[in-house]
Amino acid sequence: ACFVAGMLMLGSRTLPEAEVDPRWEPTAVGLTDTCYQFYKRSPSGLSPEQFLFDLDKQPPDDMIIHNGAPQNLLRPEAAEA
Repeated sequence: ACFVAGMLMLGSRTLPEAEVDPRWEPTAVGLTDTCYQFYKRSPSGLSPEQFLFDLDKQPPDDMIIHNGAPQNLLRPEAAEA
């Protein structure tokens, strides 16, 4: 879920340093890029509800729109991240 990136970044910037895992910010950056790719790679420009990841393929062929969920429910997580 794309909201996790924003949650990790917010936590890394607002919690006391002793409570912050140093992996949060790089993980948030990677998740945000993946969320962006959901929109960029979709023919409509809207992210579908589900993508499948094919770990044996290289970008841009590694993400496939799931046949059972091509719709977009207009969630704000990408903007939040």
